[in-house]
Amino acid sequence: MVAADLRFHELIVEASGSPRLTRMHNTLSGETRLGFNILVKSLEGQEDYLEEHRRIFDLLASGDQEGLLAELDNHLSSGLRTLHKQLGDPADEGHWHDHKGEVHPVVTD
Repeated sequence: MVAADLRFHELIVEASGSPRLTRMHNTLSGETRLGFNILVKSLEGQEDYLEEHRRIFDLLASGDQEGLLAELDNHLSSGLRTLHKQLGDPADEGHWHDHKGEVHPVVTD
């Protein structure tokens, strides 16, 4: 599961054609792999991640930029929620920025 998830992200970065995004992705890939390993230890939500990837791909293919950005916000925040839950972090000790620059608390369900 981790290898397929990482490959999905790599393909998106490659398809962007952006050298800057490629450098950023390469720099963060080790940390990303650690996060994915934590995420997949939880069986909870794995089907959701696959469905999120399907929606992201469909939005990329359709050219719906606003829908894509909203879905990416959702995808990243759900990953953060799962990580915080798995690591036992208090919900009020983190935040994330959406694609519009708005700050949101990291909350667990």
